[in-house]
Amino acid sequence: ESRELMTKADVEPSDTALQSIVERTQGWAAGIRFAAISMQQNKDGPTKEVKKVKDPRDPKETERAALELRGDTGYVAEYLTAEVLDVQPAHWRRLLLETSILDVLQPGLSESVGGPNAHRSLALLARGNAFLDELPASPDCYQYQPLFHQLLRAQLAHESPARVPELHRAAAAWMAEQGRVEDAVRHSAEAGDWDGAAGYLIDDLAIGRLLLPGADPLAEVLARLPADTAGLSASLVRAAQAMAVFDIEGCEEYLLRAEGELESGGTPYWSAAGLSLQLVRLTHAAAVANGERGLGAAATAERLLPRQVPGRVDEHPELLALIASSKGAALLAKGRLDEAMEAFSSGARVADRPGTEGSLIDCLGHLALLAAMRGQLRKASDLCLRVAELQQDPGFDEVACPSAIVAKAWVNIEVYDIPAARRQTQRAEESLADAKDPTARVALALVDSRVKRARGDVEGALGRVAAARSETPTPPWLQDALVIEEAELHIVNGEPMLAVQLVEELNEPSSPESVLVLARARMADAGTFELPRTTLRSTAASMPTRVSGWLLEATRLLDRGEQLRAAEALQRGLRLAAPERLRRPFREASPHVRRLLRWDSQLAAEHGWLGAATLDDDHPPQPRRGAGPDNTRVQPDQHPITEPLTEKEREVLGHLAAWLTTEEIAGAMFVSVNTVRTHVRHILRKLGSSRRNEAVRQARELGIIPGLEAAAQTGSDSPGDR
Repeated sequence: ESRELMTKADVEPSDTALQSIVERTQGWAAGIRFAAISMQQNKDGPTKEVKKVKDPRDPKETERAALELRGDTGYVAEYLTAEVLDVQPAHWRRLLLETSILDVLQPGLSESVGGPNAHRSLALLARGNAFLDELPASPDCYQYQPLFHQLLRAQLAHESPARVPELHRAAAAWMAEQGRVEDAVRHSAEAGDWDGAAGYLIDDLAIGRLLLPGADPLAEVLARLPADTAGLSASLVRAAQAMAVFDIEGCEEYLLRAEGELESGGTPYWSAAGLSLQLVRLTHAAAVANGERGLGAAATAERLLPRQVPGRVDEHPELLALIASSKGAALLAKGRLDEAMEAFSSGARVADRPGTEGSLIDCLGHLALLAAMRGQLRKASDLCLRVAELQQDPGFDEVACPSAIVAKAWVNIEVYDIPAARRQTQRAEESLADAKDPTARVALALVDSRVKRARGDVEGALGRVAAARSETPTPPWLQDALVIEEAELHIVNGEPMLAVQLVEELNEPSSPESVLVLARARMADAGTFELPRTTLRSTAASMPTRVSGWLLEATRLLDRGEQLRAAEALQRGLRLAAPERLRRPFREASPHVRRLLRWDSQLAAEHGWLGAATLDDDHPPQPRRGAGPDNTRVQPDQHPITEPLTEKEREVLGHLAAWLTTEEIAGAMFVSVNTVRTHVRHILRKLGSSRRNEAVRQARELGIIPGLEAAAQTGSDSPGDR
């Protein structure tokens, strides 16, 4: 109907222009007629001289005129003022103007702004068709016609400019009582009451919404907070805003200011402001890897939670997630990894709900990285896949997760998929450009160093570790990890005594990892060593450390001519590594151990997952009876798929195993996103899986993922990667 009316006025608007007109006029015929007039002519300057546009049928011109259609200027404003607003009785005219500051007029709110009988009068006006309509989805709630709404607000600002802030303050107070903090903050900001706006946020315990990643309406409003706004609440908001962009120094400055105002202003330390201060202090401590301060802030915050307004904490699950994740980061800084995993697990459980996806991804990413560093590669892969699934949710703005990307790279290097590890390290470098996570940064340096070592660039690997060691701040346990890696590289480089000197500088010289590298250095230097059995069996050691320990023990026994005992030590290492497909220790093992593994065809056949490259390509083991074509023993309880995968489905499965998103797979295969989703559905059906990570895990067990196993076996996809 609107298009027909415009056409009769000799105007043919584009679909975009017509949509804009319909939204603004809401079918008001006179408004549509005014829109048609504005598309045929424009006003130039205060004289309002009318001139024709060059081409009234030009889509660009009509679209511009449609977008410029307003109710507070031109013919529309003149008509609405004369025919609608000024014909109302004085008390109704005042009511229309004062309630125009509201977007939705509802019982209680209307009275707080327009007086005791405001909402009853508005209902009468709505029945009288005064450009006021009842909302279909919300009975007894009203909304002004958009053009008329613009006129009312402009007229109120012109006639009673001093009244506007008072009305917004009244609306803000009502919103705050109803727990609608976003609306309360917005109205306070419109009133210019920035201290009040910050106060509503703090009193509501909504400080966590400023600290979490992702866009938030509250953060957008308070981004306009003037720099000269004084008060405790404003200082806390400023500190949170600085922390959100990793402005460490700025955050510390505002925290110190807030602490002084809290102590001198008479505000109880257990108040919402006191809890908000501890929350910001906690995230700040996590960013600078100050474990002591972080744990202190976490303990204080946990004590203050029960003292808040009843039910208020339950309304903000992001607070508990924030405390848990930041506490986990503080425990990481202290090197208390088991407790850190418990904290991140708790945070993931609390954050597994709508609105806290950012915290959930952060916790899952850290859990994935810790699992990878411990050698729990399957667990790390599953956690990374879950992060990827969360990031693909169309209703969620993707949040980068550097720790998850580093975890992927770590898994790749441990299974010795060098090309994939190189790709993931490049992605991780980009994601960590603005992040301050010391654990992810050190882990990335270790992965990058190992990739360089695998490609024969030992000097480059040493340089990468040295660069990471020079970065500050780095927690002691991460410094030790870098020192141990550097010591390993010196041994490979033929300088075992340098390795011994480095180990003596460790913060924890008796850790299983340091004992192992010291034993390896002693063997390289003198040919003998004693590796304590406690190191080989230590549950505190990571899986790669325990596997490497048994391989080193096998080397020692072979040097002494005890081949049977050496084979037993080798078997122990293989049994530990097999569930995780942990290849790197075997690729970096001594030639004696690799030779023993190659000559024992029975043992090699049982562990075909190692790949031919680990056994030396020029002397592959003889396949044993009952083994598959790739020397992988066929498991009796393994159920084959009932319907074979197509080539495209195998290709998609390989991309899923590499943690590519649906959009990235579509780009790599030059197909649509919907096509990729169809392939994924077929893969899940054929493999009898309900989730992507389950399908990838089963495909690995069946050996049907294209490219991944082959790359992992050869360790390269080009001569330069060997």
